[in-house]
Amino acid sequence: MVKNMVKFEISRYKHNASGNCFLSLSDIDDITENLLKDYKPTLLTDPQAVDFDDFIGSYLGYEIDYQHIFYNLNEPEILGCALFDKQKIKIFKTDHSGVEFLEYDENTIIIDRVLVDETDPSRHIQLVSTALHEAGHLYLQQEWGRANKDQINLFSPERKICCRKSDCEIFSITTSQQDKFREWQANKFAFAIALNKYALKDAFIDILRRTGIKQDVLIMDHFPESFYRHEITEQLKNVFEVSKEGIFYRLKELKLYVSQIEFDESRSQTSLF
Repeated sequence: MVKNMVKFEISRYKHNASGNCFLSLSDIDDITENLLKDYKPTLLTDPQAVDFDDFIGSYLGYEIDYQHIFYNLNEPEILGCALFDKQKIKIFKTDHSGVEFLEYDENTIIIDRVLVDETDPSRHIQLVSTALHEAGHLYLQQEWGRANKDQINLFSPERKICCRKSDCEIFSITTSQQDKFREWQANKFAFAIALNKYALKDAFIDILRRTGIKQDVLIMDHFPESFYRHEITEQLKNVFEVSKEGIFYRLKELKLYVSQIEFDESRSQTSLF
């Protein structure tokens, strides 16, 4: 049974006539925290992996299906699609004999079956972040889909966003391109759900203590890169089931990974009060 989720209210945030909502990292943290608090509050207190299938299907109410998504063979594979309305999706047939079209309802997420390869554990890590990434599109960008329906119909009757691996790995944004900004938003949504700041900080500090570090932050200048880019992130990956790269950037965003300069500036600012 689908639970009524906390609705996203675009009117509370800066947005344009095209439905693009200009959310900050802090905005996304607040939005996802409210979702998790409503969905399963223990995710905010007990470090653990999010059951993405239950969160997306039972809480957000989006359908998930797994298919071999069609892509041009001279381009990178498509890992996931977020469908804003009812439409047909082109897929490779299971027996690889050709292609076919399958019809889906609105608010559906299609995940490429390559991500459910049980012989490759790294694929599960991609599966979690990709599924949450597509959920981020549907949750945060419905207004964009509605606002652009007529314009999109000039070229295609379909409202969807299809994402390749590179789209799911945008951890910082340096361009004003709105399509890239939407991918950044979806990615931040995914990792804020998977790595909420409370549970991540608890798990991170536990690792520091077991390593003999008494501070609640790690000053990267004091340690070899292999320690903070691989050893710590590997331990956290085993808890939260997302990529080490995503964990690294999330720790930096939350100021749990800092440089010596950042640490000194923080202490200086604190001393003023």
